[in-house]
Amino acid sequence: MIRQLTICFAVVFATIVFAACNDDEPTTDTTSSVTFNAAVKSFNLAEDDSVIANLDSVFFAIDQKRCLIYNADSLPYGTNVNKLIPVITTMSSVSLAELTVQRAGRSDTVYNYLENSTDTIDFTNPVKLRLVSLDGTMERNYTIQVNVRRQKADTLMWSRAERTALPSLFEVPNEQHTTSNAAAVYCLTRYQQQYCLAVSKLAENADGGLGQWQSQYVTFGFTPDIDSFTATSNALYILDNQGNLYTSADGIQWQNAGEKLHYIYGAYGSEIIASRQEADGSWSVGAFPGGRVAPLPAGMPYELTSSSVVYGFEMTPRQQLIVAGGRLLDGSLSQDAWGYDGKAWIKISRRQLPVALHSATLVPYYTVSVASDWTTTRFATMLLVGGQLADGTLSRTVYVSNDFGINWSKASAEMQLPDYVPAFYGAQAVVVESTLYANSRASRPIEQWQCPYIYLFGGLNANASTYNTMWRGVINRLTDKPIQ
Repeated sequence: MIRQLTICFAVVFATIVFAACNDDEPTTDTTSSVTFNAAVKSFNLAEDDSVIANLDSVFFAIDQKRCLIYNADSLPYGTNVNKLIPVITTMSSVSLAELTVQRAGRSDTVYNYLENSTDTIDFTNPVKLRLVSLDGTMERNYTIQVNVRRQKADTLMWSRAERTALPSLFEVPNEQHTTSNAAAVYCLTRYQQQYCLAVSKLAENADGGLGQWQSQYVTFGFTPDIDSFTATSNALYILDNQGNLYTSADGIQWQNAGEKLHYIYGAYGSEIIASRQEADGSWSVGAFPGGRVAPLPAGMPYELTSSSVVYGFEMTPRQQLIVAGGRLLDGSLSQDAWGYDGKAWIKISRRQLPVALHSATLVPYYTVSVASDWTTTRFATMLLVGGQLADGTLSRTVYVSNDFGINWSKASAEMQLPDYVPAFYGAQAVVVESTLYANSRASRPIEQWQCPYIYLFGGLNANASTYNTMWRGVINRLTDKPIQ
């Protein structure tokens, strides 16, 4: 009796799963632990270094419910897939295994996989796979998709469709500056003598990324230097046009902080790091509030550096604030990167920037390394975008450092700004992790993952007019669903 029940259950289970191939309901069921006849157990492509290296390591998902076989991580841009050898194993022996290549305007080409498993197949378009069980009672029809990237994987894309105006109550702001901390992004804009503060609280967006902007007018009671607007971990700071430092908890109510400064490099924890000129005419750099001040190191820019980034890494026991470029006391521009570790400043660049410039945008981002099994690993990278050269022209070249500002070089062609993004200086960048969701039927448990997007705010053109734009950029590969 027990044996009869077991056989009946197996027959019912096989019938249910077979019927599922014609089920049109959406699914994320990706298990491949199916034990019926006429089913694919595994699929991959045979090794062929003339196509790409490690072709046989590309992982193919098998969606048994949808009868779909596909590579979640697309092959590199330009890969020729018109002569590939499939390697197919089935759950059990089959009497028929046919691959059908459909050709527009011509008869389909049918390959008998059982008779010749080494035929090359054109996977430019989806290919049909028909399996029939050994006893001829069961049949399944799969669709095989070999996905190839439409663009280069490591291209830094700036989406025209996702370009928006600055978050502001003004249609055409005269000036803007954006800053951020772990809690929110703050965009301060000016139109004539009016000011607007737009805030996006990151914690309120369940999927990460920038959430809704809340905008309101701000009355300062003094004339603010908008370019000095800075968020620390627990407060906002700004200088007035005389260099007096003001602070606020919410960006609406401002109080004089009792310091007079020249230029704010950025935030380091709960402090701002700034330069100032002393009564005797000498220059110093310090952390405020608190006023730990030291002489400005020789060769360090006193103003107009890039925006700052803060990193924690193995080479130093403390986090380090990093800036690049800027104006020196003699009026020339710098090609170096400088770092502050909470106690002192030091020039960290060994191989300088190829050019001297000021007011560039420093972006903490990633490059990607691809292993032989097609898994990807992200590495911290700094990008330097935009800026103004000594002759007044604007830089369109993107520079990169893969070692926290020590060595700089021109970034690859895929990382350079596209023609439709205008040259700029004085922009700010915020990198925000956003949750992406699998938009194709998954074959493994990963259904969502974090993807870092660069939001680029404003900037100035060659006439020092503010761009009323917010661009969003991302490296193509980082939008892919990870393979596990």
